[in-house]
Amino acid sequence: MTEHNRTFAQQQHVESHAPYMTLFFVLLNFTAMEYFYAKFHGTWSLGPILLATAIVLTLLTAIAAAVFHLHFNRRWVYLTMVPALILTIFPVPLILGLLVLAITKATLVGMWFMHLKFEGRWVYYMLVPAGILAVVFVVALYPDMALQTTEQEQETQEEQLSRGPAPAFPPGVFA
Repeated sequence: MTEHNRTFAQQQHVESHAPYMTLFFVLLNFTAMEYFYAKFHGTWSLGPILLATAIVLTLLTAIAAAVFHLHFNRRWVYLTMVPALILTIFPVPLILGLLVLAITKATLVGMWFMHLKFEGRWVYYMLVPAGILAVVFVVALYPDMALQTTEQEQETQEEQLSRGPAPAFPPGVFA
């Protein structure tokens, strides 16, 4: 959020010097973690691969920060390593793990590239109802997604219909 004791020129200077290259490398790290999380989910190698990916890309980010004189400190390291550690230690379903990484990426993009970090509180008052509406939308559509028939069930239903209608009463009851 903005500090209210800055002049307009000072605020413009702060906003125009955001660490975009560092953020690019962090988002690259999250994208690679999403890929490897989806590819190796359910295997024994998920933890080591996810941690190795996070460590290697964090080191590459630190090297790029040193070469290009980028703003890089412990908070950026924590931001990339903590989700990798959490997803390695706690076994969560594939969708939940990917959602954690995607929400983290979306938050970073919103904060820095959409400049929401520098806005006042009114932005959050607009985002909360939108988030609630998104949750309601997913909950409302969940029965439609869950009750959808599979191809095998559709084939079984088509076979039953092609045989003709079943007799209403067993043979010989009303003969």
